[in-house]
Amino acid sequence: MTSRAELLTLERESLTAFVASCSHLMTGRTLDYGCGKQPYRTHVAGEYVPFDRRDLPGGTGGDVGPEMADGLSFDAVLCTQVIEYVAEPGEMLDRLYRVLRPGGHLILTGPTCWIEPPGHLHGITLAGIRLLLEDVGFDVIRLESRGHVPPDLSIGYGAVAQVRP
Repeated sequence: MTSRAELLTLERESLTAFVASCSHLMTGRTLDYGCGKQPYRTHVAGEYVPFDRRDLPGGTGGDVGPEMADGLSFDAVLCTQVIEYVAEPGEMLDRLYRVLRPGGHLILTGPTCWIEPPGHLHGITLAGIRLLLEDVGFDVIRLESRGHVPPDLSIGYGAVAQVRP
């Protein structure tokens, strides 16, 4: 039996490994949407722009306000463990799509239903996240489950999607 503490450790490790595997996509101007305490800042080689809402769990605020204008033109958007907190995930993904340059990448993670912390509104499957991303217009170039516990349960997913060049 895996304890809650062990699951949380596995979750953090799987998130860090996924973001690190995407660091080559974050060499230009990168928006960290839902940055919290900015644990992945060191994986961004280019300009780092943090954003977080103060009204969400762990929210710390950032340099970009909630009224992000279209066309701010980021080369990449990093969005880890945010989608489960928003009432309309499709609207959030559409906003992120609109601030990415053509050819820009969205690096997205989220949990499955292994735990239900306060504030979570969604547990999204791999098929569900693919559908949400494609409905907005992204090309999904990588989609995988993260952090497995026996017998073969995933504790989250990771996705990389691209705005058509």
